[in-house]
Amino acid sequence: MPIIYRNSLFVILILLLAGGAVFGGEAWFHLSQKQVKVAEAQRPADVQITAITVSDCPDCYSLKSAIDAIAAQPFTVQKEIEVASTSTEARALIQKYNIQRLPTLVITGEIDKQNVHVFLSANTDLRDGALVWSIPQPVYIDPATGKAVGRVTVTVINDPACTDCTDVASYLDQLDHMGMKQKASSTLNWRSPKARKLIAAYGLTSIPALILSPEAGLYPSIKRAWKRFGTSTADGTFVASIHHPPYVELPQGKVRGRVSVTYVADASCLSCYNVAIQQKILQQKFGVSLSHKSTVDVMSAKGKRLIKTYKITSVPTFVLTGDYEAYPSLMKVLPSVGSIEANGSYVFRDDAQIGTYKDLTTGKVVTHGATSSTGT
Repeated sequence: MPIIYRNSLFVILILLLAGGAVFGGEAWFHLSQKQVKVAEAQRPADVQITAITVSDCPDCYSLKSAIDAIAAQPFTVQKEIEVASTSTEARALIQKYNIQRLPTLVITGEIDKQNVHVFLSANTDLRDGALVWSIPQPVYIDPATGKAVGRVTVTVINDPACTDCTDVASYLDQLDHMGMKQKASSTLNWRSPKARKLIAAYGLTSIPALILSPEAGLYPSIKRAWKRFGTSTADGTFVASIHHPPYVELPQGKVRGRVSVTYVADASCLSCYNVAIQQKILQQKFGVSLSHKSTVDVMSAKGKRLIKTYKITSVPTFVLTGDYEAYPSLMKVLPSVGSIEANGSYVFRDDAQIGTYKDLTTGKVVTHGATSSTGT
């Protein structure tokens, strides 16, 4: 092979090796840079937390839950300090970041990192290069006035004579679970002048009634829930007339929803379903308040009278009297499984839907479409 040709091949080989080295080095450089970026993105952010605290407000929003939530995130808290809201340092922070609710947290440092943004964007506001914790609901202190905001005044209007009317305590418990803090509470007899004035002002149609001062609107969960429960007025007051029976209908003062039930059974039918099932359905599924309950046998004088009066053809069954029409959900079902009689009583007639029953016309026991001649 000629020397010139061999030298040319040598030069080409050198160039190829050099090019490969350069390319490989460049690829390694880009890969290394990518790894650095990934590692940096995953690195916990370095942050500093300044807690601005308040005194003499035991029911104010607690910063502990917020601090615990931050501590559970991929952050490195380099420094954590606490300053009283009345201190010079706190006042400077309040002014600089336009803070309107106390207590709060001011978070600085690497707040632009993605792992910070993902968590804190929903819980903080970005202000002048810092993140300020958003207090989700009262009670809080207004820095401009130094006064507590968010304590709710509760007014209950009821009828002391209606001892079986719906108790608003369960509703107040739900509001407490939503975090509502009370400033004061009072209960008014609906016949009192002050109660009558409120009834007229807010157009209340029944009692018990529940009235919350406008501060209730500062609680997001209460504001949402109240749309299904009551109304809010032009002055921001939250008002609810409770229509869960028994209740007192206004303006007449008539008690609605008191119901009596008479179960008709046959003691000789040992395989017939237990009438207690019907009571469970009435009370638990439809919320019926049974002010009086009794059970009669088909062989008793009252049992025979009911069977004759309402032409009852199967037992067990039940007869409702009273104001069962006050239960809208119940009224959607009753006509399809029984009859409303001329005197206003209701008679259940669809025993087949419940279980084994006795056909009084044939004297036979019916079980899921099959019949027994034993009568037991």
